[in-house]
Amino acid sequence: MILYSVTVSIDPSIEKQWLRWARDSQIPAVMSTNLPVSYKFLRLLTRLDDEGLTYSFQFYFNSKEDYEIYENLYAPKHQLRHDEQFAGQYVVFRTILEEI
Repeated sequence: MILYSVTVSIDPSIEKQWLRWARDSQIPAVMSTNLPVSYKFLRLLTRLDDEGLTYSFQFYFNSKEDYEIYENLYAPKHQLRHDEQFAGQYVVFRTILEEI
């Protein structure tokens, strides 16, 4: 199992708008590719130094190949949509983990 984790720290002034967009648009768009088998959407309780609010999308893939298909065919479009909506109001980092 492969976990694709996207951690996003957002400006508190856009939290409600961003959460609505994440739930109503971003998560459904990723899941509609039929490549992730499940997901979790989490809020970080530990405050970070940047004073933003931090959330994590965690998408689970059956294989690295499925993840790579997603990364090559869909991720650039999804990332662009995020930037078009919230440019300059967030910081993001992405990690890929393998269950052992």
